[in-house]
Amino acid sequence: PLPEAEAAPDPSTATRLSGRVLRYDGSPARGATVLLGGFGAFQFLEQGVAPGKSLVHTTVDEGGAFDLCDLPEERVLVTAGGIGGAPGPSLVWEPGDSAELTLRLSRGVRIHGTVHRPDGSMARNRQVRLMQGGSSMDPLGRRLIRYITTDDAGEFDESGLCPGTWGVVTYPDDSELKELG
Repeated sequence: PLPEAEAAPDPSTATRLSGRVLRYDGSPARGATVLLGGFGAFQFLEQGVAPGKSLVHTTVDEGGAFDLCDLPEERVLVTAGGIGGAPGPSLVWEPGDSAELTLRLSRGVRIHGTVHRPDGSMARNRQVRLMQGGSSMDPLGRRLIRYITTDDAGEFDESGLCPGTWGVVTYPDDSELKELG
């Protein structure tokens, strides 16, 4: 006997979520990412890493619109971030809630500075680590980390970070370690 054919899902009853993502100034956040799937979503957005296959995600179109279909039949965290601002507040959504959302990116914060070598000269092309800390950690207690590199003047400038407390760390290069003995 032939296996029974499965009926195609009825699009009118499929679990679907759509809406818009706006920048902090109210303009469409074209190119931003909308993620479902838990608190780890912040890590993908903050580190600029593409979401894994296990997270339901989509890219926002030119008008800031998004559309997600075939969602899990469970409560999920909806997060938007990326181009045009820092991730805004996440929303908890579950089947039966409104299927049309407006998510807003936050302005974010900017950290900038200059790194000097022990002799006072500029530390060119030095890796700088920005670590989110204190009460700014995600709900699972993980720190968000960004790596940036100083320019030829020893300066770094990073914006669009999640608001909160950030630590700035850099380490001596090989020549500085030799000088220290």
